[in-house]
Amino acid sequence: MIVAIEDTRNEMSGRAGTVVQARRIRIGGSDDRRGLYALLVVALVLVLVIPFVVWRMTATNDPDTPLAVVTSVSLPADCDTGWVVPEPGDAVPRSERPAGAVLSSGGEVAVNVQGLTGRAVVLRKMEVEVVDRAPAMRGAFLQSGCGSDMTPRHYRLELSAGAPELLPGKETQPFPYKVAEADPEQFVITPFARAEHVRWRLHLHWSSGDEEGDLVVDDNGEPFGTTDTTATTGRFCLEEPDHRQWVPGC
Repeated sequence: MIVAIEDTRNEMSGRAGTVVQARRIRIGGSDDRRGLYALLVVALVLVLVIPFVVWRMTATNDPDTPLAVVTSVSLPADCDTGWVVPEPGDAVPRSERPAGAVLSSGGEVAVNVQGLTGRAVVLRKMEVEVVDRAPAMRGAFLQSGCGSDMTPRHYRLELSAGAPELLPGKETQPFPYKVAEADPEQFVITPFARAEHVRWRLHLHWSSGDEEGDLVVDDNGEPFGTTDTTATTGRFCLEEPDHRQWVPGC
């Protein structure tokens, strides 16, 4: 078989191209056998590897978690806690969570857990993972208002301990708990950081029938943050009488 490769440089001029190379190709020779062998090897790899990859993807993919978890970060009305923000200037408009704010020691993290199916789910335990530690955050301290507050399942969390763990309040029974679609639970966690700024998350261990899992609980995809107020340079309080903003000098 003859294969001709034409010079197309004269294509635009209207002149016929010139054959610049010709080569005879043997069909069924050693070159074709090597190509055939290569195709067979590729086919064999695909047959063996693809089912293995699919099996691994299936084996490492956890079953759907039969729980819904919603978290929120807020201030108890106890006059002692608040937000720490970078130096704000003269005043800060009151909001549920000022921009750049980090919860101070004694703030609250609420974890609402509800079942998604008709089956009961046992919450076996909840563990704390410290992501990182740093000196207490510098900035201004926005103090919370005063009043009273009720919490259903209250836990204290000492983040500066060597191995932080959730400590139930006096009237709170420890884990395990049981939740269902019509029987949710709310956990209110009060974290404390001593002269530190600690980022952390929770791991909720659950089981339902012959299934079990570990659900990561965090602040909308980011670790929770808790800082001590020892490095703050000023204190802001809610302005009287309407409490619409924080102002310095309290």
